[in-house]
Amino acid sequence: MQRQKNLTTWLGLTALGGALYWLTRQRAEQPPHKPGLALVTGASSGIGAAYARALARRGYDLLLVARRQQHLTALAEELRQQWPIAAMPFPADLTNPADLAATVARIQQEPRLTLLVNCAGFGTNERFANSD
Repeated sequence: MQRQKNLTTWLGLTALGGALYWLTRQRAEQPPHKPGLALVTGASSGIGAAYARALARRGYDLLLVARRQQHLTALAEELRQQWPIAAMPFPADLTNPADLAATVARIQQEPRLTLLVNCAGFGTNERFANSD
């Protein structure tokens, strides 16, 4: 009898643990409120795309900025299909003054902007010690 009671207790705790794990995963994947809008630069690939996916999973709407429009559009579509968010591609080369000004103007139109993830890359073709 005691053995059966222990087994029943163990099964109950296991089920409770499973339910808590499930609930925790659901809350992590679907927050109860929209956390706001995140701007992710360099979002077309690499770390920028990884941040965009992670933020979408957490419920952020996204303004995705990078040079490659085709990659941005594909990522935005992927994220909209997978998560209940708005994902807006905004192709811009932030080293181009006109594109930078357009990006600044776009940001100023977004009162919900709550987070910036700056992954836009920059590089030169010289040794670091010789660069300015």
